[in-house]
Formats: sequence, C-alpha cells, structure tokens
Amino acid sequence: MATLTIGTTQREYDEGTKFEYVAKDFQNEYPEMIALVTENGKIRELTKSVKKDAQIEFITLGDNIGHKAYVRTATMTLIKSINDVLGKSRLDEVMVEYAIGQGYYFELKLFGEALTSEELQKIKDRMQELVDADRPITKRAYPKEDAIRLFEERGMTDSRQIGFDDYTIRQRKQTLYPNRCKPNP
Repeated sequence: MATLTIGTTQREYDEGTKFEYVAKDFQNEYPEMIALVTENGKIRELTKSVKKDAQIEFITLGDNIGHKAYVRTATMTLIKSINDVLGKSRLDEVMVEYAIGQGYYFELKLFGEALTSEELQKIKDRMQELVDADRPITKRAYPKEDAIRLFEERGMTDSRQIGFDDYTIRQRKQTLYPNRCKPNP
C-alpha cells in the first residue's frame, strides 16, 4: 500500500494503481476534468501507476499544462484518424504547421483529388471511434539513432532536423505520429 497526500487528505492505494483511478476519486472536487497529476512535483500522465507514498496534485484542463496535454491528444487522434481513413494510397503527408489563435494549421499532401466531404466525415467518425475506445496513448523513449532509423523507415527524413537531444527521443504512441508524418508502410 502507498499513502497519497492530496491537499490535506491522505488516502491509501495499492501500489500499481493507475493515477486515472486516483483522479476519479477526486474529480468531483474539481470544476474541470483532471488531465494529469504531479507526483512529488513531477508531472505524470494518468496512465502511470502509484509506486510509493507521494504528494499528489491534480492538473485540470483549466490549467495551461492540462490544456496543452488535451490539445496534444486531440492532435494525435486527428493525425491517426487521417492516416487510418486515407492510408498510404491517398495520403502523402500530414503536417501540423503552427497555431492560429486557439486553433492549429494542418496541411495534408494528398495523392489525387482534394479531400472530399465524405472523407472528412469518415475522419470525424474515426476520431470518435478512437475516443470511444478510450485506449491510452503510451509514451516510449528511443535512443537517438534508433529513432532516426524509425523515421527514415517511414519516409520522414526531415524529422531528423527537429532538434533531438543527445540521449533519447520520446514517442507518444497510438502509432508513431510526430508533427510531420507519412502513413505507416
């Protein structure tokens, strides 16, 4: 058992309990949805697990960091949906270019005709399917050379220029979809 201190409240949870279950126990005390936690000051995704006694704080969608996590998740869901619906025969590349106010500018490079309203509806439907499936997005770290090889295998040669650190490259995964991506081979 691990004792978690949340504000002035202490509760015991089995080691291995995911933070999403801890967050559910406290959600009614927050006006916004809980998106992340801090464990002893370190930000953690809700899919991470309780390992030992800790001081916990919740980060909601109303917090800047929580909102950014939500936007990142929505962006990955959109990119995956685009890839799933259009596939490699129709989609050359999808890019998240920059923010415009509260939105983002995406660019699709397609083979053939422009995106149809039917394809757009299928992308929306696929996004909803992914949300309804409630599958976690996991994060992995790769040594730099392995990540560069992975990007090259997927035809993402300009991804090498985005400023990787010397040690690892973090991948958030439903499948590998950084800001610039090509469909899976």
